[in-house]
Amino acid sequence: LARGDRVITPSNFAAAPMVARYDLTPDRLTVIPRQIDTAAFDPATVDSQRVEALRKAWKVPDDARILLVPGRVAPWNGQLMLPAVARALLDDGVGGFVFVLAGEHRTHSKYARFIASEAQGKGVQACIRLTGHCRDLPAAFAAADTVVVPAIAPPVLGRVVAQAQAMGRPVVTADLGI
Repeated sequence: LARGDRVITPSNFAAAPMVARYDLTPDRLTVIPRQIDTAAFDPATVDSQRVEALRKAWKVPDDARILLVPGRVAPWNGQLMLPAVARALLDDGVGGFVFVLAGEHRTHSKYARFIASEAQGKGVQACIRLTGHCRDLPAAFAAADTVVVPAIAPPVLGRVVAQAQAMGRPVVTADLGI
């Protein structure tokens, strides 16, 4: 960074590593928070047919609760812990749920296959769906009973928590500055 250059960041949290690395002063930061389209992420605007179409595409039984895990399937997003979580829930007598991993999984296909293998090994493959990229995220949130964001590293430009909250969905996530 040249002397006097400004740094644009979506949050002070996201700027912290650069501030530390380059010894930046706060006056050199411009925070422009990520925004969400509150018209698109409004539960009143999501038609029930869109929700039912997703449930059908995801092969989720009508009586199953959806634990939506939105976002790219990638190591830093922490989805590998889900087979163990599913196993623990089943062992505690909690059933009738499906983790829907709604995100692109071709880029890190080896990781996605490892998640599937772990699910198979723990006997919870019926509780986990790797559905690929979801083109209708508002309907996905509307279909969800709970949104799960198991990230193990903070996202640079994350906004799924805000989108889920705009849709009135409870969120379970790590304390990573998401």
